[in-house]
Amino acid sequence: MKVSIYPISEERKGDFLQFFDNVAFTDNKEWSGCYCQFYHFDDEQWQQQTEEKNRLSAIKLIQEDRMKGFNGKGILAEFNITNPQTNN
Repeated sequence: MKVSIYPISEERKGDFLQFFDNVAFTDNKEWSGCYCQFYHFDDEQWQQQTEEKNRLSAIKLIQEDRMKGFNGKGILAEFNITNPQTNN
């Protein structure tokens, strides 16, 4: 099986969103709306976040090239947050 790995980017934003919209954490509803935003907020801000807010935040950070990580063949293979608490 050939696997392609590429950085998350505006051009590949759809792969990231598809993963979190339909695949990620299907066995853990509490985590399913994270969209890898947890480390972009302090504890107080995180308590105010919703799935919709996290999704919009991820889109904004991807568009601004501040969401760092990798997709693998349309499925998130590895994700490394490099800019903690940089959302606001």
